[in-house]
Amino acid sequence: MKPKISHDLDIYILTGRKQKVEVKMDNPKQQDSVNIRDDAQHFAREPRGQYLLAQALFYGIQSLESVQPEILQEASNINDMKFLQHAFAFPPELFQPHPEVEKLLENYAQENK
Repeated sequence: MKPKISHDLDIYILTGRKQKVEVKMDNPKQQDSVNIRDDAQHFAREPRGQYLLAQALFYGIQSLESVQPEILQEASNINDMKFLQHAFAFPPELFQPHPEVEKLLENYAQENK
């Protein structure tokens, strides 16, 4: 029988209040003290969570589209992720680097080789 491993973590919920959360590492379904899934779903509905999810979709799509050879790209996942982007108030263009910023970064990289 596998021993249970528990850790007490101090976390800050969106309100900024500190809470003790007992995380049982052997089975994620045994969250007796706090339902972390509910907190994560609440966070996902907040502006910060929406921003992070939109950003994750943007970079996930870029990553999946860069897979070579192209036949290995998971087209249905890419299409579904592009569809999900419409669920957020943050347009994908928000995460696209501005050409001037790209130039600055390239210059910085060249100067610091």
